[in-house]
Amino acid sequence: MKITLTAEDADRIGCPQVVEFDDTRIMTREAIAIQKTTGYSLEGLGRGLTGLPVKDAAGNIQYVTGEDGTEVRDEFGHRSVLREVDIEALLVAAWIAVRRAGVKVPWDDFDLDLFGTKFGDDEVVDEGKAPPSETTTSPT
Repeated sequence: MKITLTAEDADRIGCPQVVEFDDTRIMTREAIAIQKTTGYSLEGLGRGLTGLPVKDAAGNIQYVTGEDGTEVRDEFGHRSVLREVDIEALLVAAWIAVRRAGVKVPWDDFDLDLFGTKFGDDEVVDEGKAPPSETTTSPT
């Protein structure tokens, strides 16, 4: 996943504005750093990046509904669970991506502009080029 930081965050941290988090490759020391420093297990990080199920006030899992109010189902007929992004999991992914870019920021000092950071695989738009498709994952 490409993570596009704000120019201000990239300057403050001292890293490139676009960093990459490849969740198919976790190095052993990264896994240890994630677990010891952030408290996430690799399984917990994976669940957080996939999205946590949204529950109502009574604790019931909520399902995705279409514009017509009917529940959305997958190709097997199962209801699609409504999920929300775990913001801390996104921050952990960005922290690892910045570390992979060669900048070792302590976890306790690592922070990003939540609304200015883009989490997704879209390319950064250059002046004069058509914008990428609307698939960027945003925590809002």
